[in-house]
Amino acid sequence: MKSAYLTLGLPGDANPEEIRQALTAAQSRFTKEHLVDHPEDMDRLQSIRDAAKILLNPEMRAAHDRKLQASSTTPSLSMRYVAEAPETPWYQRPIMIGALLVAVLFSVGFYLQNKNQERKRELAMMELERRKLEEQEAQQKQAEVAKREAMVAKMNADAKASEEKLRRESLVSSRNAEYQNSLAMSQQNQRAYLERSEAQRKESAERNAKYQAQQDAQRNLAIDQQRIRNLCMQNYGRPHC
Repeated sequence: MKSAYLTLGLPGDANPEEIRQALTAAQSRFTKEHLVDHPEDMDRLQSIRDAAKILLNPEMRAAHDRKLQASSTTPSLSMRYVAEAPETPWYQRPIMIGALLVAVLFSVGFYLQNKNQERKRELAMMELERRKLEEQEAQQKQAEVAKREAMVAKMNADAKASEEKLRRESLVSSRNAEYQNSLAMSQQNQRAYLERSEAQRKESAERNAKYQAQQDAQRNLAIDQQRIRNLCMQNYGRPHC
């Protein structure tokens, strides 16, 4: 019986951590690229995996250790049995050899068939893993593309919002400028109106003053004339001297 410890290159008292480390080292050595180039190593990797599976399971490991102990004592028993067994007649030997050959051929054929099936399963699993990796990469690429598109859409939306904000601010500034200009023109017009009103008031006052002066002058003239007429009447008896 082949020892699982020898397959992994470990001592009989190896702990589970050492077994996992040996399995990891073997898997890192027999990569997919290596197995594609060297398919004959697939059996070696499978035997390493089987050995690790046995040793990592306490019940299977205990049974494996018992088988190893039993196989270590079998040769002496077999030798005693062979030594004590009677010699086989010569005419039975060809039949035994033929049966043995048939059994060996059948075992070899069965073994090769199983190995081919296992290899096919390994290749199918590798192909499935490869497809899964391709699907994951495709999904990751799609996610990255969607992320980039979302970022671009967000940047466009932010740019559009900034542009709209600038447009509104510009419109508000323009309206404020128009309002300030309109207010300044209104104030200017109001000042001009007040100035015109003041000028008209002064001109009207001047005209009134002139008119009043003329009226006063005419009244004074009439008074003076009446006074002269009165003097003429008093002195000369007639209104005109």
